[in-house]
Amino acid sequence: ANAARTFLRGLPKPSDAALSDALAKGGADDVAFEAFCSEALAWLAEAANERAQMARGWLDIAQLIGTVRDLNMDRTQAIAKLVASLQKSTRSK
Repeated sequence: ANAARTFLRGLPKPSDAALSDALAKGGADDVAFEAFCSEALAWLAEAANERAQMARGWLDIAQLIGTVRDLNMDRTQAIAKLVASLQKSTRSK
C-alpha cells in the first residue's frame, strides 16, 4: 500500500523509482494487487471531490479492475495496465 500511495502522490508524473516500486509491489500477488486497487480507487474518489472530471478516471479504473478479475489476468500485466491508465487519466486533466 505504501508503494501505491507514493506512486499516486507523484501523479501525473511519478518518479522512476515510484513507478518501478508500484509495478513490482503492486503486481507481486493477488493481495498486493487488491491493496493497490483499493488505494487507487480511494485516491481517485478523493480527487473527484476537487475535480469532477476525475470521476471518469475512477470509473475507467473500476472497469479495468473488474475486467482483470473476470479474466483472471496475470497480476504483473494487470498492474502495468492499471498504472498506465492512472497516468493517462491524471495527465489529461
